Amino acid sequence: MRLIDADAFSEQYGNYYAEEGPEEGFIGTVGELIAKQPTIESEPVRHGRWIPCSERLPETDTTVICYMRSGQILVMELSDDDGWYCGITRYNPRAVTHWMPLPEPPKE
Repeated sequence: MRLIDADAFSEQYGNYYAEEGPEEGFIGTVGELIAKQPTIESEPVRHGRWIPCSERLPETDTTVICYMRSGQILVMELSDDDGWYCGITRYNPRAVTHWMPLPEPPKE
């Protein structure tokens, strides 16, 4: 199954046929089809999207991919003491700016 970002699609192509009006033409038809599709109302974490630490933090002791202020990308865990750990190395909580969940493991 493929998911699309309907909001981004509408934003990018919504005025493509502006002379025909917002509800007419190809884009209007696609918009109607998108509107009829099931939606995910609240998805706690979207794979493949960097989540700013200022927006929210992962659950403690959950392994995630982290983007550091230095530009490094590391696999880390947030501990109960608000420190980020990569192995036994502790990083300052402000060293990480964004995080994302690990991808699903491959299926055999």
